[in-house]
Formats: sequence, structure tokens, C-alpha cells
Amino acid sequence: MRAASSMKSTKPRHRHWPRRRLERIAELFAIEARINGRPPPDRLAIRQQEAVPLLPLETFLQKALNQISGKSTLAQAIRYATSRWAALTR
Repeated sequence: MRAASSMKSTKPRHRHWPRRRLERIAELFAIEARINGRPPPDRLAIRQQEAVPLLPLETFLQKALNQISGKSTLAQAIRYATSRWAALTR
């Protein structure tokens, strides 16, 4: 029988990544809510200043697809977002 301390090391290290990524997405939505109704040039400037630094998200999502079941709801959501990435980041 293994000691309890050795069992802890077998847990996946990425188990909290969904929470962190959802928080990142919430930050993007907060930016969008704040700039809603402003003129397009103002929205663009704010997005470039505040949202672009948050966007390494696409790389992360692509890597995440390799770590989760392709049939999962999460994988479907990631594929949906990444297939529309150009529209989401313009």
C-alpha cells in the first residue's frame, strides 16, 4: 500500500486550469461590457491596450485540446472559440 503523501503527487497538476481560464475570459467580457456603446475607434484602442495582453489564451486552448477528451463538452467549447478566433480578437 502506498503512503498518503505519495498519492498526492499522482493528481494532475492542471486540475485548476479551467478556473484560471474562465477568470481570464471573464476579464475579457468585463472589458467588452465597459466599452459597449463607445465609438469603434475608442473600442479598438481599449481592446488593443487591455485585451491583447490577455490573449495568449488561444495557445493555451490549443494545448488544452491535446489533454482532454475530444468528445467532452469542454473540447467542443474550445473548438467553437478557436474556430471563431479572428472574430473574437478583432
